[in-house]
Amino acid sequence: MAKALGVNFDLDPVLQAAFKNFGEKSSNVRALIVTINDELAKLQGQPIESTANRNEDLIKVRDAIVSEELVAAFVFIRMKEGEFAQITFCSDNAKPKVRITYSSGAASLLESSGLQQATRIKRHVTLADDICETLLIGGEQENREELMTEKEKMEAAFSKMELAPAVVALPGVSMPIAEEGVLALKKLVRGELRGLTFHIVEEKIKLDKTVETVPSPPSLLSLTDAVAALIPSDQPRIAVLRPSTASEEVIMVYSCPGSCKPRERMMYSTCKSSFVQQAQQHGVKFMRRVEVSGGEELRDVVLEACESVVNEEK
Repeated sequence: MAKALGVNFDLDPVLQAAFKNFGEKSSNVRALIVTINDELAKLQGQPIESTANRNEDLIKVRDAIVSEELVAAFVFIRMKEGEFAQITFCSDNAKPKVRITYSSGAASLLESSGLQQATRIKRHVTLADDICETLLIGGEQENREELMTEKEKMEAAFSKMELAPAVVALPGVSMPIAEEGVLALKKLVRGELRGLTFHIVEEKIKLDKTVETVPSPPSLLSLTDAVAALIPSDQPRIAVLRPSTASEEVIMVYSCPGSCKPRERMMYSTCKSSFVQQAQQHGVKFMRRVEVSGGEELRDVVLEACESVVNEEK
């Protein structure tokens, strides 16, 4: 019998063997995805093999989570020889019981994995797309700072006072919402618009298309269809919908088809948080944030997130 964890689930024998292999120096595994089923921790799918490109390996992790439609999982990632990261993924769509299981079981699972002493980064994310290089690079930077002497910390602080270079579209860099997009968001707050889509052009988040409320406000069903029609099948988009005219709260939909290039996927993934923060500064109130792989999924996902709104508008 495997060692019992703090939240009363055990390790499946296959997972035990995977952890043992994962911790060996000669292991060629980049990541393990672990799920909890009937109080048993199991290996989800096959271990993801390591390549020379860690970013490509992380894309495989994200694709596995999306393709299996997981709402929660533990992801163990090999950073380099002898160093690992533990990522707890728990979607906003997960039920309260699932959230409690994963949040309270992370430490116990790490201890049972045998990787506790070698795990340098521990993170919690709500979107699969957040499991990316930016997340790991940030953790590595924090670890380096913890090991710095006081003199090194002071020198690092002075170096940050230098003039910043021109803004470029790199992971982790905030991209501004263009003026036209800001004006459209304000109209959305006032109820003059019901839907917006944004894309990244010339290192800015620019307004792409809108759904008007005039001459008559569309129902939620027609609104989702209208916005879905604006989402390209082969390009990422950020969409914002106002489900009800009676409430200012909106839903943000991040659409990223699987056919997107890694650079494009990374660029959109790293600007989502910046977009939310900027939109909130202009009065936008988010009730939910969801992700889809294209416009064809948008309707069902949004309707599921707003069942109460649908009932009100019928």
